[in-house]
Amino acid sequence: MKTGVKLTLGFSFIVLTMLLTVAFCLNTGKKMHEEFEALKDDIMPGALAMVQMEGASQQIAHDLMDYMVAASEEEEAVMAGLEVLTKAGTKHLEHEKHIGVDEKKEAEELMVKINRFASACTEIINLKKQGLSTAELLEKEEQSFCPTMDQLLEQIRGHKATHMEELAAAEETVHEAHVSGKRIALLVSVIVAFLAAVIAFATTRSITKPLVALHRGTEIIGSGKLDYKVATDAKDEIGQLSRAFDQMTVNLQKTTASRDELDAANQQLQASEQHLKASNQQLQASEQQLKAANQQLDASNQQLQASEQHLKATNQQLRANEEQLRAFNHHLNERSKELDCLYRVSRLATESDKTTNEFFEGVVSLIPPSWQYPEITCARIAVNGQEFMTDNFEQTIWKQSADLVAFGEKIGSVEVYYLQEKPVIDEGPFLKEERHLIDAMGRQLGIIFERKKAETEREELLGRLSRTNQDLEQSNRALQDFVYIASHDLREPLRKISSFGELLSSSLKDKLNDDEKENLGFMVDGATRMQQMIEALLTYSRVTTRGAEFETVDLNKVMEELRSVELAVKIEETGAKIATPERLHNVNCDPAQIRQLMQNLIANGLKYQKEGVVPEITIRSSVTDNDMIRVEVTDNGIGIKQEQFKDVFVMFKRLHSRREYEGAGIGLAVCKKIVERHGGDIGVSSTYGQGATFWFTLPALKTPVEKQSETSVALRV
Repeated sequence: MKTGVKLTLGFSFIVLTMLLTVAFCLNTGKKMHEEFEALKDDIMPGALAMVQMEGASQQIAHDLMDYMVAASEEEEAVMAGLEVLTKAGTKHLEHEKHIGVDEKKEAEELMVKINRFASACTEIINLKKQGLSTAELLEKEEQSFCPTMDQLLEQIRGHKATHMEELAAAEETVHEAHVSGKRIALLVSVIVAFLAAVIAFATTRSITKPLVALHRGTEIIGSGKLDYKVATDAKDEIGQLSRAFDQMTVNLQKTTASRDELDAANQQLQASEQHLKASNQQLQASEQQLKAANQQLDASNQQLQASEQHLKATNQQLRANEEQLRAFNHHLNERSKELDCLYRVSRLATESDKTTNEFFEGVVSLIPPSWQYPEITCARIAVNGQEFMTDNFEQTIWKQSADLVAFGEKIGSVEVYYLQEKPVIDEGPFLKEERHLIDAMGRQLGIIFERKKAETEREELLGRLSRTNQDLEQSNRALQDFVYIASHDLREPLRKISSFGELLSSSLKDKLNDDEKENLGFMVDGATRMQQMIEALLTYSRVTTRGAEFETVDLNKVMEELRSVELAVKIEETGAKIATPERLHNVNCDPAQIRQLMQNLIANGLKYQKEGVVPEITIRSSVTDNDMIRVEVTDNGIGIKQEQFKDVFVMFKRLHSRREYEGAGIGLAVCKKIVERHGGDIGVSSTYGQGATFWFTLPALKTPVEKQSETSVALRV
């Protein structure tokens, strides 16, 4: 093989090996970069999003609990937390869409549970605004909010655990890639350096060894020893030169060489030397190229070292994130214990079968597990001179306490002690979260104490009210029986007095003087008026004793019947105008009593009129804000003075003499009794001399939807 070919092949092999080494190092750095980018773009945002959503969910639950048992301003905190949670869920969904189908599906399921959780929170806030009690809100929370929150937290924690496993696996992969890259790069560098040295040595050896042998041979032959053989085994130009040189010495031995031949041999030798110099220059060029390749290899090593520094920085960032995750987990665990304690206290408060002492005994047992060191924690609750303590209670210098305030006054305190010394954190050995918890417990226990005391007083009042109502019902029944019996027993003697008085007046008409006739007339008139008052009293008492079941009544039909039957004669006599400008509403009432009510009010307007004025009466109806029907009867009569408004509905209270206007003075009292039996109100407005407006309210006609709703409520009760 020729020398030029040897040098070319050796240099090409060295350069190819170095290029492969550089390509391998670049590929290793690219893989580590891709692993780091996947770790930064795919895994870390998911893990941090899970931590953020878990913290937001816990904070929402805590704020919602404060909102239910304390002030209403916590609503803004709850709504802000829901907004943060929803934004985090939406951002997580957008992030997971480009990762894979399974991740997208899990993110969509998580978003559905976040929406359910937000709906449950909104429902409780709306119920709070509607005036539901704390016990009812807590019951609603247990039924709808707590299961929704548990499902949400379960999926969030599952996602977080998955992301943490992926984070650990990715960190391990990056670390293994880094270590493996360093080892392989070092091994390849050693192998390349060794191969380069071996190839350079072999190439140089294959060239210099024949040259040294040829040079030594020329010196020996030049000294006159023509039988010396320089021939070598080399197959290149140098080997050909040595064999030609040997042939030349053979020829010199056979004949005397001429000077021209010697000159030719010298020229050939010089040419060989020139060729040797060219080979040395080519070898030097190869060495220069080898140095350049070594420099390129050094640059690759520097790039590898830079990648190693970047990987170290990444590992430090991962450790910092891991510490942040641990801090988040610790905070969430403390908040979970706080919420669980407050929730259990609320649950105890809703158990109606527990006495106040049993309630506080249950609460004091919940305190130690909610603190950072439950095994060395003891507690005491003092309320109005009574103390409730844990079994291991002992007063120490490591104390945390909060006041119990009810009805604006301090009624006791909640105290927590550590039985052993622990490191100082926020408030001595206690966490700031534990300060929040004991303050919240103090407020909540004060509210529960107020509610329990109010419930006790309410039960006592209800008992007294029930007994009073029973006594009142018995008195009313006895009074009604007395009125009926008395009126029944009085009507017969009065009828006889009136009848015999009239007979006596007829039989003695010519025998009595004027005074006697007047006295006899007073007796008959008094008996007649007494009989009318007894009839009116019976009518008044029958409003409640003989009332019928309520049903749907069309007021328009009632008005038609009154015009054509009961009030027909009076309308014809007075020429009265009775108008209903709009169609009247239907009402739910006793048909006979609403007829009597409308008749009394219209007859009242026809009776109390100014002389020479045609009566005009207008009836209107409208729906009020509380789903009642308001009916107004307006007349153009004499009106009522404002100071007499409260007297018009009093039984037997007359505003005018019998000579001016007839009547027993009980018609409007009966109207008031009828309206009150239907659960409505009645009143009057008037300007004296310009007419009056009597108004009353009755229950509206129930729609099928309202009836079904009331039936459902009754069934639940």
